[in-house]
Amino acid sequence: MLEHAIIGTVLTWPEELHVLTDELLPAHFANDKARAVFSAMIEHSTTDAVILAERAGVKVSELSDWQDHAEVSAFLPRRVLELKENHRARQLVNMANEIRAHAREMKPADLIEMAERKLAEIHQEDRIDDATMKELVKHSMVCYEARYNSRGELQGLPTGIPDLDEETTGGRPGELWIVAGRPSMGKTALALNICEAVTLAGHQAMMFSMEMPKQTVLDRIFASQGRISLGRIRSGRFHDGDWSRISSSAARIAALSLTIDDRPGVGMGYIKRRARKAKRKGLDVVVVDYLQIMDLPRANQTAEALGEITKGLKILARELNVWVILLSQNNRESEKRDRPSMSDLKGSGSIEQDADTIIFPYRESATCNRCLAKEKGHYEAHERAAEIIIGKQRNGPRNVQIPVVWFGEFQRFEPMGGGD
Repeated sequence: MLEHAIIGTVLTWPEELHVLTDELLPAHFANDKARAVFSAMIEHSTTDAVILAERAGVKVSELSDWQDHAEVSAFLPRRVLELKENHRARQLVNMANEIRAHAREMKPADLIEMAERKLAEIHQEDRIDDATMKELVKHSMVCYEARYNSRGELQGLPTGIPDLDEETTGGRPGELWIVAGRPSMGKTALALNICEAVTLAGHQAMMFSMEMPKQTVLDRIFASQGRISLGRIRSGRFHDGDWSRISSSAARIAALSLTIDDRPGVGMGYIKRRARKAKRKGLDVVVVDYLQIMDLPRANQTAEALGEITKGLKILARELNVWVILLSQNNRESEKRDRPSMSDLKGSGSIEQDADTIIFPYRESATCNRCLAKEKGHYEAHERAAEIIIGKQRNGPRNVQIPVVWFGEFQRFEPMGGGD
């Protein structure tokens, strides 16, 4: 038997124990006795047959028989790989049997989600992250030295707003950010601005646009990148110079590594499938627009149902090592205050718990009655004034108000001093 031969080889060549401990887990062994002996090897860091027999509940004579099947140590890495492949084959068979057992009681989409979740678990198991504290400290020192040498440079992914990058160090793989606000505050515009900044920096992004079709999203990108009025783009009433701006922006926009999925009302299962597939080719950022119009796991928007979505997206961020940005509506209570707060989030408890960072784009002109009435003088003074408020940040300052400039005609937030 392969498993006995592997154990027997290490008993014969004790100096090769690291080949097993570096690559294998007890779960890789199907045979109960072989698994117990390997576990004892790990726990006691020994290949002594007497100790192993006592700890694993086997006979010393059995271990001697296994040594009769030992091979030269040069073959050990190949046999270890064969053992891991056998284990993976068993996992796939078990997965298929479990899916078959639920085939009649579950929807096809749920069966696909189950299969993809289990495949992800199989891939994750291959990651042996049992690093010692000494190894972790060594790795940390390398990271700190690199950060010191690149001090002043952005550590994470760019948002396009330098002051926001300064306060957050940028978006990080594995993080879930929430962009929240009432309608017309600029949530989608800010998310698209971030997508532009990230992809212009050479990273890859995917946006799930459940509220807008692809062409509408692209209209906004052209307006933002070309600095052309969105109204003129949508109506076709171009001014002199608009067409040259569109033409000069087209090549730059075409080169962006941004995938737009505009299927309406999708759920977590669909997002996971698409994101996992995209990750195989490279994916850094996932944007979901927006939480309250997703296909929720329950019929109504209970806090528990919303919480399942935010928890699922946080797990997805960790699983794929990507930055996930989720847009969310604030409740109407936020209209009673000057500035939005954490309590304004719909389903605020679960959203606040799962998110690493929560930001609120805020424009006074979107709620001020005098601005909404386009009162002369007043509106002009306020139309471009905006803030990005950091309501929560797990690893940094919170309740920070970052002044920015809002160019509504271009659907674009820019840093102070960065606009016309």
